[in-house]
Amino acid sequence: MHVDTAPGAGESEQLCQRSLSCAVHCRPI
Repeated sequence: MHVDTAPGAGESEQLCQRSLSCAVHCRPI
């Protein structure tokens, strides 16, 4: 379970792009 409730969307987005699993649900192609 990946829950991002920390102030910093920019950092969260970067982490999402770094993680393939996260990127899949973050940016559905």
